[in-house]
Amino acid sequence: MIRKGIRPGFKISIGSPGKQGEFRRVLPFKRSWVAIVILAVMDTAFLIPAVLTFKQAIGEWGNLDSLFNLVAAAFLSAWLLGWIIAPLIMTTILLLLLFGREVLKAGPGRLELFMGVPFLGVSAQYDVSKMRNLRFEQPPKKSGRSWRGSHLLFDYGANTIAFGSNVEARELVELKHQLEVATG
Repeated sequence: MIRKGIRPGFKISIGSPGKQGEFRRVLPFKRSWVAIVILAVMDTAFLIPAVLTFKQAIGEWGNLDSLFNLVAAAFLSAWLLGWIIAPLIMTTILLLLLFGREVLKAGPGRLELFMGVPFLGVSAQYDVSKMRNLRFEQPPKKSGRSWRGSHLLFDYGANTIAFGSNVEARELVELKHQLEVATG
């Protein structure tokens, strides 16, 4: 959650994952196979009526003999719009769970955290001079960050930014050094 105060710059990233010569590291992304299976089953269950409605709407649009057929085609198209929203959202989340990753990129004076699938995602850009207290955390079992497992955090103004999943404590020293060199 981003509180008031210093905010990162957000952008949708499309294309190559980094510039030549900048520090780039793909961080572990924890996958929950139980959640993936449940979401895939739900997505399929919602896709079946959407596909059937699509076929029916196409048939109605191809058979416009009367005002009734036009109204039926328009109604089925609107009904299809309602049925397709849930599968689109679930499929997007499913793709993120299956192929998603976090990428840490750093250059002079800036740090960027990318989250998404390869070549498409959302990036948050941080000013390194406003970052402090890069640290390792092993969250308690029933906390909001327990899904990540051991991970890294830093403070950015009044906000605490978490990244990485199942990161080992020994990686923190190495990562700190690499970030200092890259952002120097």
